[in-house]
Amino acid sequence: MGTLKLCLDAGHFAKCNGNIAVSPVYWESLMAWDLHLMLIEELGKYDGVTIKTTRQDQTKDLPVYTRGQLAKGCDLFISLHSNACESESVDRPVVIYPVSGKCKALAQTFADKIRAVMQTNDRAQIYQRWNSAHNADYYGVIRGAASVGVPGLILEHSFHTNNRAASWLNNKANLRKLAVAEAQVLAAAYGLKAKQTKPTKPTNPFVDVKEGKFYYDSVLWAVENGIANGVDATHFKPDANMTRGQAVTMLHRFAEYMGKG
Repeated sequence: MGTLKLCLDAGHFAKCNGNIAVSPVYWESLMAWDLHLMLIEELGKYDGVTIKTTRQDQTKDLPVYTRGQLAKGCDLFISLHSNACESESVDRPVVIYPVSGKCKALAQTFADKIRAVMQTNDRAQIYQRWNSAHNADYYGVIRGAASVGVPGLILEHSFHTNNRAASWLNNKANLRKLAVAEAQVLAAAYGLKAKQTKPTKPTNPFVDVKEGKFYYDSVLWAVENGIANGVDATHFKPDANMTRGQAVTMLHRFAEYMGKG
């Protein structure tokens, strides 16, 4: 079974980078915050995941380099964003990966998955960018993560300067789809297995249906699925004779349960 130690960064803070044409309440920073909370929830459905976040307070600002450094001891750093440009028509996810080349394949997988979920008009893009001295990453969060030996990715969920993309990102149900998809990408990349949930036993309201009796599970199943009822709220009378009417009623209910009623 795989494991993953992830440092997750909600890009920006407070109310930053909006699209008033779409909505006076759309902000990249708030979208990224909501998405990172959903991604935490979705990754919590897998075994072997440890998540560190760069901020516990959405209104708190931290330098980008510092945010990257907080990934120390992790396997991966991810910063969540939407992009912006001067053209309203640009609509594509962009994933930026380190100049070291680490996680290039993962970056492409993320980009393609985001495009598939968002149904963007343009093809997904991945790239790396050197600083002006050509000796480190240009982007501070990736450079900070690299300084502590951790590969970092920036996920740009298309461009909020595109009205279609901004409207899509302004919907929390859509953000949930992204969170599910991105958790699946990480699960596949790191060999994570979904947590196994034990089925809960139905509550037994009947004082005369004792656990250990041969009919115990059958009675509870029949009551739970609407095929049989107790004679009152706390008694089933499992040893009582059944009338023809009761037998026909139970058979009819079972036929309905099987979709043949």
